[in-house]
Amino acid sequence: MRCFALAQEARARDIESRFILKQASAAVRARLAGIGAQWVEAGDQWAQACLAQAPAADAWWVVDSYAATTDLLDALRRRNRVLYFDDLCALPHFPCDLVLNASPQATHLPYADRMSARCSLLAGPAYAQIRMELRKAARMPGLTRSRPSQIGLMLGGSDATGLALQVLTSLRAALPDADLQVFMGPASADISQVREAAMRQTQSTVISDPPDLAERLAACDLVVTAAGSSVWELCALRQAAIALVVADNQVAALQACPFPSLDARQGVPSELGELARTLLADPTGLERLRQRAVDAVDGQGAARTLAAMGLGRPATPLPMPASVSPTTEREGTLR
Repeated sequence: MRCFALAQEARARDIESRFILKQASAAVRARLAGIGAQWVEAGDQWAQACLAQAPAADAWWVVDSYAATTDLLDALRRRNRVLYFDDLCALPHFPCDLVLNASPQATHLPYADRMSARCSLLAGPAYAQIRMELRKAARMPGLTRSRPSQIGLMLGGSDATGLALQVLTSLRAALPDADLQVFMGPASADISQVREAAMRQTQSTVISDPPDLAERLAACDLVVTAAGSSVWELCALRQAAIALVVADNQVAALQACPFPSLDARQGVPSELGELARTLLADPTGLERLRQRAVDAVDGQGAARTLAAMGLGRPATPLPMPASVSPTTEREGTLR
């Protein structure tokens, strides 16, 4: 989604994008077609497929994969400029032009020891990649909320850890009258089980990859989400949320997230339901959470990133964090 958000912003500036993916669901293909992007499905040979490409000399590579190696980045950098989306600072060296880590903790990681002088770090939530539909659906003051309370559950496109059913069960027990909406991607392995559980309850609905997800999320009183990039999307949406840390690379969210966070790596914490009930009982506190969220992420991270890449300037000048050293090369093709 962060690559898509960047490509979406690029398309608004008439900059082409091409995606090289392991696989692409029908929903992903529809998204890419909607912004005029090209794509290649390369399976496990995606790295070799990248190296087989012959992009124009002024193109950029945008790499977003935990499987990317220093050798791959170096091979790509020998031919074109490279932006690498990073979360962990786990590589021994970053042969790139730009490294982007939107975590608030990014500046505390040892990037300086692993980057060359020609490589710049784009760090912090100011560079969170937010899709246009989320920015457009941002909550405005005076939005009429539904009653009873409406809670959204969003645990990633594939719910890789299979927590959706546990979260649904926990929230239903704590909030028997709430309207629970579970947003799941079509690749979620446990979607059938979650559907069956929701059908046995009142006011519980499973919604698979809705085209109006941004509007549905904006209408919720509270969202329970995995502590990945969706946290920054909800911030830009001016939403209140509970973030569940479901993977080791999300641990920093426990300290840095603008929302209350719980560690769910060993299963759904027993306090989740009570935390949700406490938050919903305090409308003033929820509003403070929403304000804290929008203060953390203004939704212009993709525009800032393109500016740092030298691929066009936003119509309205954006403040650039001091850690950025923007390039000045001419516009080209975004990959």
